[in-house]
Amino acid sequence: MSLWGSPVELPSTSPENPVPSSVNGDSSRPRTPHISSPAPNSTDSREPNAGPSNEAPVARLDGLFNFQIVVFQVENTLFQVLKNGFMVPGTPFEAMFALPTPSDDDEQPFAEGDSLTNPIFLPGVVASEFRAFLKILYPFMGPSVVTSYEDWVGILNLATMWEFTHVRASLNQLDKPIPERIILGRTYRVVDWLKDEYITLAQNPNLDIKNLRDPSGIQLDWETIAKIMFVRDKNMLTNLRQGRSSSGYHCGTCNIYYGYHHEVLDCRCRIKPLIEEGFQEEFQDLAGAPSGGLNTSPPLPTST
Repeated sequence: MSLWGSPVELPSTSPENPVPSSVNGDSSRPRTPHISSPAPNSTDSREPNAGPSNEAPVARLDGLFNFQIVVFQVENTLFQVLKNGFMVPGTPFEAMFALPTPSDDDEQPFAEGDSLTNPIFLPGVVASEFRAFLKILYPFMGPSVVTSYEDWVGILNLATMWEFTHVRASLNQLDKPIPERIILGRTYRVVDWLKDEYITLAQNPNLDIKNLRDPSGIQLDWETIAKIMFVRDKNMLTNLRQGRSSSGYHCGTCNIYYGYHHEVLDCRCRIKPLIEEGFQEEFQDLAGAPSGGLNTSPPLPTST
């Protein structure tokens, strides 16, 4: 018995039963969890993710920049170019490229124009003319300045034959004498050339029938000569009715002086409506000719 009463029995501290840290005062040492017990708030990484899909989006071709290659054979030369340049509405190439691709063929696995071994053959075309034509069709392919008159005529020939109207519109650089421009204008139905040369003839103060019929010069037909003379007379009569003398005037629009004592009889802006009226039927026929003013149909591209 103790001084205060009954004796107090303390718990044994044998190694088999260690005292908890909270009892012996050592609260800084963490308790080690049992090896079989799971970690708190643990998640299984193998569980499927319930969020949005992580799959990469499917890549799609751009609607504009999706160029394909096409191979043409002209004479003994192969030309490998972008197909888009020939996808021009109203041309034979548009109709040809719209045809369905043939089924699988072991002997010919590629469609026409898809490989160097199966090109699209262009009959009746000269390689030098086709090369010059491509320089205009693909101006971004390095130095492609066309300066030769023969090249320009070749370009005009192919552009007319295949109905590439946007190429024909770029042929104003073809600067030749009046007779050649009239012949080319009629052959390849370049109405602007014909109109310009008819205006030039009507402006000439020294024009006479002998020069117009000269075989070494223009050698126009009688109907064309009569129309040009009619335009000149009608223009002169209009000037007389308006009280204009033949000494000379200045056109602010054309910025030229005109009259019998000058290089031209009248300014182009005054003669142009008369030419369009007098040659209206010819201009309409040339503009609507289906074969470019030629008597033969253009050859269609074929495969070898």
